[in-house]
Amino acid sequence: MSRVYTGPIAARSAPVRPYAGLLSRRRGSFTSRLMTVPVMAWLALACGGPLLAQNSADPSAAQAPAGTVDEDIIELESFQVTATRRPAEQLDVAEAVTVVTADSITRKAPGVLAEALRGQTGTFFQQTTPGQGIPIIRGLKGSEVLHLVDGMRLNNAFFRNAPNQYLGLVDAFAVQRMEVVRGAAPSLHGADAMGGVVQVITAEPDFYTDEWLTEARLYGSFDSVDSSVSTRASLAAGKAGNVVSGGVTWQNFDDRSSGGGETISPSGYRVRAGDAKWRYALNETSELMLSVQILEQPSTPRLDELVGGYGQPEPSSQLYEFRPNRREFLHARYRLGGSGWFERMEVHAARQVITDDRLTQDSGS
Repeated sequence: MSRVYTGPIAARSAPVRPYAGLLSRRRGSFTSRLMTVPVMAWLALACGGPLLAQNSADPSAAQAPAGTVDEDIIELESFQVTATRRPAEQLDVAEAVTVVTADSITRKAPGVLAEALRGQTGTFFQQTTPGQGIPIIRGLKGSEVLHLVDGMRLNNAFFRNAPNQYLGLVDAFAVQRMEVVRGAAPSLHGADAMGGVVQVITAEPDFYTDEWLTEARLYGSFDSVDSSVSTRASLAAGKAGNVVSGGVTWQNFDDRSSGGGETISPSGYRVRAGDAKWRYALNETSELMLSVQILEQPSTPRLDELVGGYGQPEPSSQLYEFRPNRREFLHARYRLGGSGWFERMEVHAARQVITDDRLTQDSGS
């Protein structure tokens, strides 16, 4: 249930859009370049948040005495947009949908974003590399499960079907919520959504006054198991119709230890990430949004290659690292609403570059 206080109308957007992509391989690194300029007039397109409330007729009702129930607080059902491409209450959607909120992600403090889905119904978190991990949804994985970031494709059917690390290249602390559709959804999202869809929706702060306001947040966590440190600093500033937001994230994970107490080295890794977003209302019915997301893991070891197992007393590799491992994402969105012919039209242009290179050395070589 979502608790919404009476006041100005607030909306969070989470559109889902198709893309056209180009895949290239050069200089030993796997690079995905997604150049997208789709122009679609969608009927009944989606706002991602269930936030509609009317102003109270009695100004004094905004301050309820302590210990009393504020009757102006309205509780609405949680909405989703991934399963239907339009805002719909979860109880009204036939598909099995899971929504993971930002508060839940913050409490779990995941090392990688997919870890936030650990324990969710119908999902299994798989990890063979400390800095990577994927959700397996109803037994399917890799390119059989579609990953979206703000409606734009993170992976596609050309990516390898085996567990891959691309969802680990999205900053978990910049996420507003995740929506998971468990089960085939190819009619809406294409054949590579046979297992389901995982949509990541990044934060879009709102301000509703004519004066400039700022909001700053600082987050930190420490894990004694692997001496990991995670920090996130974010800032949002703006007024009604003009909001600038962004943040930086830094994570450091030390080497891991096996069950017998042996330290596996190298098994630690670092994460550097940054994001920025600008939203500007051109008029009462149109809005322009520009955003950038960057995440880099300078060197991430593949742990299962560095230890024995599966009948092998000795490790397969002396050295096995993803180096470099980086994602760059630029996204522009123009939104137009208020027409008698359609509820909303959106124009998207995006460019994504994923660099996936490796440094390996066999044992004894």
